Amino acid sequence: MQEGMESLSARTASYILRARRLLEDLPADDPLRELLSGLTEVAERSRSMYGNALQAMYSGTLDGQILDANPVFASILGYPSVEAMLPITDFALKHYMVPERRADLVAELREKGSVRNREVHLKRLDGTPLWGLANIRLYRDATGRELIEGITVDVTARKVAEEALAASERRHRRILETAGEGFLFMDLDLTIKDVNEAYCRLVGRPREEVLGRSPFDFATPEYGDFLRRNREQLLGKDYRTFEGSILRADGRVVPVLIHGNTLRCEDGTPIGNVAFVSDITEQKKALTLAAEVQRGLMPSGPPRDTGLDVAGMSVPSQYAGGDYFDYLVEGGSQGVFRTVVGDVTGHGLDAALFMTTARGFLRMRSAQPGSLAQVMTDLNAHLVRDTRDSGRFMTLLLMEFSLGAGMRWVRAGHDPALVYDPVSGEFTELGGRGMALGVVDDAAYEEFQAPWPRPGQVLALGTDGIWEARGASGEMFGKDRFKEAILARADLGAQAILEGVFADLRAFAGPVLEDDVTLVVVKVPPQPPW
Repeated sequence: MQEGMESLSARTASYILRARRLLEDLPADDPLRELLSGLTEVAERSRSMYGNALQAMYSGTLDGQILDANPVFASILGYPSVEAMLPITDFALKHYMVPERRADLVAELREKGSVRNREVHLKRLDGTPLWGLANIRLYRDATGRELIEGITVDVTARKVAEEALAASERRHRRILETAGEGFLFMDLDLTIKDVNEAYCRLVGRPREEVLGRSPFDFATPEYGDFLRRNREQLLGKDYRTFEGSILRADGRVVPVLIHGNTLRCEDGTPIGNVAFVSDITEQKKALTLAAEVQRGLMPSGPPRDTGLDVAGMSVPSQYAGGDYFDYLVEGGSQGVFRTVVGDVTGHGLDAALFMTTARGFLRMRSAQPGSLAQVMTDLNAHLVRDTRDSGRFMTLLLMEFSLGAGMRWVRAGHDPALVYDPVSGEFTELGGRGMALGVVDDAAYEEFQAPWPRPGQVLALGTDGIWEARGASGEMFGKDRFKEAILARADLGAQAILEGVFADLRAFAGPVLEDDVTLVVVKVPPQPPW
């Protein structure tokens, strides 16, 4: 091997061997022994450190020839030994991914004398990528020749992980930017820190006008009040879903559905809040149409020729609901009148469809011969067949008023009707057994009977959305308040009693009810009109 091709480590080992031989030949009192022994020790220590270092170490010329290297440098570049890589005369062409980058490095070395923590993109002998973190200095040897020496740490694994993370972040950013839903990232104070283009379109404002603000700034007054009243309750849940409305820059109101969650560190510490916001304008149009259809199925006014003062109202908690009331008039001037109040589990469009099915069959079956118990039994069998796997069921109270037979009723899991008697000043319940509809197909129903109510008595047929409504403190409206609302207006007509109950309920629970609410009030006039 030529002298220029021999590694410094190999030459150093040769020098140390020759020095030891000289030491053996020198007399014990020769003053050169101490000097030569010290230099040999230093050379051995230096050679050991160079050869056993964990970092890649090397020296070379400015034009790219490797003069010396330790085994680590040879290894990370894919060479079996240091000697195998010493023939390299153009390191830039051989091992730089972009050879021109080494020329930039050399220019900086000549200007500054050294570079620190420079990230270099290299390639191994087999062409695979290698990332290194290099510290290099420029120096002159004994002949005045400019040389470089450096230490490089292999950071390929870290770089690959960083690039994978960056790629993942870019991918997720593209997903968020191209998503149809609006996206918000907020800090714990709900200040918006990041937002996608879809949300900017929702509010009708550029990104720079959204960042640093709060969702409250883009809410309608009603939605803003809702957020402020319920802020602690909403943020207390890790995941929350609710509806709201955005006021765009152009003044248009956009109904939205919000899916939000608290963002936490791995140790569970909350660091912010995330929300996805969907424009539900079209869904609201469909629900509005469904609500109009459902309202069209409810009685438009009181029944005629019943001998009773009757008023009814149903208010869904959403656009459409699962509550139901109806008037089934039979006999007219003969004095036979039927009314029904029902409550489907849940609320919303699916509950409304269930209710519509029950209404249609009940109207058809009620027009045919049979007792109230037979009507209820047949209705139950029909609902079980239609909804066996849905998990839905329905409670129902069906009442008949007849001058000849008094009052009759059948309960299917529904709360009893309340009867207020102004003479005694007391409330009684029209009880009786009966399973909810749609649960088992062979359920049997029983008909109960009482005399025709006395003049001035008030009957109230309601759903549990009344007494289970909650106020701001979480307390329920309850049946006692329900009775008090009736009692306070018992000397008025059925419509006034009905409106008074709803007024008291809204004053207690607020204008937005959590459940569907339905009430039918029947008051007996002093004398029947027949």
